[in-house]
Amino acid sequence: AKKSTPGAIALPESAPSLRVVSVAGEDVPMNPRSSYDPVDLQIDTGEAAVFEIEASNIPLGTVVQLTLTSEMGEAPVAFESTPLAGLPESSTATASTLIPHGYSRFRVEATWE
Repeated sequence: AKKSTPGAIALPESAPSLRVVSVAGEDVPMNPRSSYDPVDLQIDTGEAAVFEIEASNIPLGTVVQLTLTSEMGEAPVAFESTPLAGLPESSTATASTLIPHGYSRFRVEATWE
């Protein structure tokens, strides 16, 4: 039997995309690994951190849902962004929350009809 490795899948330009581009002024890597070792981003401000969000091909006005999960075993924290604004092919939003000390992971998603 012959085995092969699947190649990259090219998404159409009209495919929706959503990503956090910075947290507390620190750039998020283009392809974050969501790993604790090494970390993608190190933030220790003790203050609410602002999340800068970019989207494309997601309806304007959509509110982005973010979830913070701490490695400390605390309950996940859900928070929302401002509505997406700009152009349908290039929109932005912001959100903010307090990031606890220690390691945390974030999930970002948008739902629309």
